Amino acid sequence: MTRMIPILAVVLVLQIALAFGLHYAEQAKVNDPGKKIVTTDLAPVDKIVLQEKNRKLVIDRVGKVWTLPQVYNFPAAPESVTRLLDQLKNLNGNWPVATTADAAPRFKVASTDFEKRIELSGAGKNMVSVLLGSAAGHDRLHVRVDKTNEIYSVEIPEREVSTESSDWIDRASVELQSADIDSVELPQLKLVRKKKDFELHYGGKVAALDGTAAAEILESIASVNISEVLGAQPKPEYGLDTPILTFSVELKNGVKLKYLFGKLSGSNFYVLRKPSGDFYLKIDPWFVDRLRQLSAEGLVQKSTQLQKLRDSATKQLIEKTQTPNSKVPVGK
Repeated sequence: MTRMIPILAVVLVLQIALAFGLHYAEQAKVNDPGKKIVTTDLAPVDKIVLQEKNRKLVIDRVGKVWTLPQVYNFPAAPESVTRLLDQLKNLNGNWPVATTADAAPRFKVASTDFEKRIELSGAGKNMVSVLLGSAAGHDRLHVRVDKTNEIYSVEIPEREVSTESSDWIDRASVELQSADIDSVELPQLKLVRKKKDFELHYGGKVAALDGTAAAEILESIASVNISEVLGAQPKPEYGLDTPILTFSVELKNGVKLKYLFGKLSGSNFYVLRKPSGDFYLKIDPWFVDRLRQLSAEGLVQKSTQLQKLRDSATKQLIEKTQTPNSKVPVGK
């Protein structure tokens, strides 16, 4: 029995060493970013083509602005384009799922048989094409770079490679920052920013308005929600000859913007002519209806109620922080 103890001790040491070795090998595998799949420098890319069987979307860079030629050259969302290019640039594969040319059709990444194809060009020359194939799990797809055989399973959310133009339009191009608005003039009221609070002009009256009540107007104005880009030329069905709502905005930098809304014929939607640029935009009805329903009297009442609540809260706070010894006796 005593002779077995050293042998068992050696076996135990070997098992521990093997366990540690396997653990660190597995950890190294997890931490290993793997092989870079797209090795081309994507900085010069000025054209992106996203293609699937029955649809193709083109995104062009004009100067520093990404545009959508199929949507009247309306601006594309720059953060979406950057996210796509970064996603492709950072594609890594630890180990290919296949390495032979005849495997491409099986994973739907063949040159003529694919789920989606992304072509990246610069200065009129194709730089690289990436073929996206069958699903390989949640938000994972099989991927192959054209003119190579290796097929990888990588993480690419479908929404980031959409061929729907509505997923790429720059909705922020008509949005404003509330903090940048100096004044707003609607048919029923005018809001003017002062040093600390706001003034509300309505029906020949002027009332002070606190920031919380004013935010109801500012946020309504700032959050224009584009449903669709209708075109770059006016049409009678846009209803802009007899607008249903007009208002103006002046920014802190002195820029003045005029908004004109018409009722889209045969629809509940409205049409906005983009204040900067010749685009006609389909706007959700709730946006226009909310602005038309803003009540100056209601905003003044809300502001007054909020101020009373603040005064009451301040008074209670002062009373709670005062101790009996801190009160000055009367007549002393």
